Amino acid sequence: MAAIISSLILVATAWPVMVSCNKIFLQSSPTHLDVADVKEAILAIDGVHGVHEEHFWQLVDGLVIGTIHLLVSKNCNWSEINATVKDILHHHGVHSTTLQPEFVDTPESIGLCEELGSCVPQCRGEKCCKPRRRFTVSQTSDSV
Repeated sequence: MAAIISSLILVATAWPVMVSCNKIFLQSSPTHLDVADVKEAILAIDGVHGVHEEHFWQLVDGLVIGTIHLLVSKNCNWSEINATVKDILHHHGVHSTTLQPEFVDTPESIGLCEELGSCVPQCRGEKCCKPRRRFTVSQTSDSV
């Protein structure tokens, strides 16, 4: 009987540690983080026109890590935006971040293809992009 009680106590105390370790091992998204709120707060910053490729995970217990791509104006103060975004993320419990700025001319240019026909990453549906040409190697006879 003592062995059964000891086993139950051991399982009951070890269970929370096992769950926490599994979340870290699987690098799961933190449950307390509302990504929609984070995006909304970041988009409210002057000079930020878009947020995408946002990833948040827990690498160690109590430390949430995040990476985000930001569409910002070319003429913006990136240092100021960077500091503001990091403050917002810190407020939401994300303490280690990597921010990648993507500078755009104007908010209107986001999602449009360039005049030369090449496609920008935000091209919606690639319907405005010219199809890629396939090059073939022509066979010529060698006259040596």
